[in-house]
Amino acid sequence: MRHNIYLIHITEKANIGYDCFDSHVIIADTPKEARTFCLFGDEGEETWMNGIYSIVKKIGESNKAKGHVLSSFNAG
Repeated sequence: MRHNIYLIHITEKANIGYDCFDSHVIIADTPKEARTFCLFGDEGEETWMNGIYSIVKKIGESNKAKGHVLSSFNAG
């Protein structure tokens, strides 16, 4: 089955610092579903579930299983 690949990244309104994720690559069927696969650190889950704090952009398609692929983490 074919799924979408999404890049999810934070906006300036998220105001994160260290020990936080700033982006994720996720395979999912919808942007809403992609948000549920996001890992979170000190920025909190709300950062990834709320469109004010993060943006979801479709960047491709894949035959791989749905889930988390890659993240960017700002270690402190």
